Amino acid sequence: MHAEPMGDFPLEGDRSTMWLMRYVRDHGGTFDGRQTKWALEHKVERNSTAHLMHDLWVLALDLGVCYDQLDVSNIGSFEVISRICQLCEETTGSWQVEGLER
Repeated sequence: MHAEPMGDFPLEGDRSTMWLMRYVRDHGGTFDGRQTKWALEHKVERNSTAHLMHDLWVLALDLGVCYDQLDVSNIGSFEVISRICQLCEETTGSWQVEGLER
């Protein structure tokens, strides 16, 4: 995979997908391994919304990369999935995001 610079990429900010792909490779080896490692490290309850949603995002990434053989680093929809997966991990599954709490 190689993230191509695109002037018309539909999302602002730094792209996350390549970072996430490298992180999965270096910290778990597989998408399922990354999911398990993250949940155990942060004591995320298996039946929590965060765990279930993270599992779905990781499944989508796994299917895109391993089954569909996509270079997800240049696909906007996978960038959205990568960013929300990263956000879930950064908030350790708590969903407490500064500025978004009620």
